[in-house]
Amino acid sequence: VKLASRLRQSGIGVLQASSSRSLKAQLRQADKLGARYAVIIGEQEMATGTVTLRDMTSAQQETVTAKELQERLHPQLQ
Repeated sequence: VKLASRLRQSGIGVLQASSSRSLKAQLRQADKLGARYAVIIGEQEMATGTVTLRDMTSAQQETVTAKELQERLHPQLQ
């Protein structure tokens, strides 16, 4: 929630998905909504202080820190 708030404050649109749905269903919803990226935060990411950034166009994923995430999503703010 804190990360979503920081991203919104920097001008990045954020839609938080319900955790009651499967990851696959959430990614399908993001794709239908035309999201360019999906940010995945699971137990492993919480433990390491990172997030998984998924490019919805190429389906490639990478693990980044919260700071790197903001830089990748909105580089002109840095």
